[in-house]
Amino acid sequence: MVGTNSVSHRFVGENKDFSKRRIQVACILRIVRRDAGCPYVSLNGHLMNQYKSDAISILYWIVQQVLVLAAALVWMLLTGEIPRSFSTESSGTLAEALVLVAVTVVPFFAIGGVMHVDQPGRLPGLSRSGRWIWVLPVCFLLNTVATDLRHWPLAMVITDLFHPPSNGEAWWVVAFVTYPCLCCLGYSLGIVGAQLYMARNTKADVPNT
Repeated sequence: MVGTNSVSHRFVGENKDFSKRRIQVACILRIVRRDAGCPYVSLNGHLMNQYKSDAISILYWIVQQVLVLAAALVWMLLTGEIPRSFSTESSGTLAEALVLVAVTVVPFFAIGGVMHVDQPGRLPGLSRSGRWIWVLPVCFLLNTVATDLRHWPLAMVITDLFHPPSNGEAWWVVAFVTYPCLCCLGYSLGIVGAQLYMARNTKADVPNT
């Protein structure tokens, strides 16, 4: 009985401490928002707004991930023969790899930059989530590399991913692994470039005091 009473008293004390900290945080938020000229928002309202913002960012990430991957597959059908024309029937070339990177990264870098150059101010969650759509394709590519290294040397794995011979099954890997990975990477880099450009312009517009 004595042990039960001590546990209950300790539990009540911890609840009181938690309530005090919660009230302190709410008071601090009220003071900060008042000094900033913002309307008061309770702690529960602040947390709810944060959860809502995170949910919207996740939704933006999913939508952009699906759309860019679909666009990458369509782009592969339209431009796949361009880097392939730089290879031979028996081996690939360095020029093929460079053209492959240029054909995928550069256009999607431009698309990401143009679409998001003015978005951080209007839809910050769209740009913030779009910066990370490269993660899933890159992880898939790294998993492919790790799996292939169990059977073939690194040079052959790199060849199959970036400059395979014009004839052979390796171009299926380029179509469904390399192309989506590079396109998503270019898109995310374009968003980062747009944000840096906007930040530099905003800083330049601030008058010196």
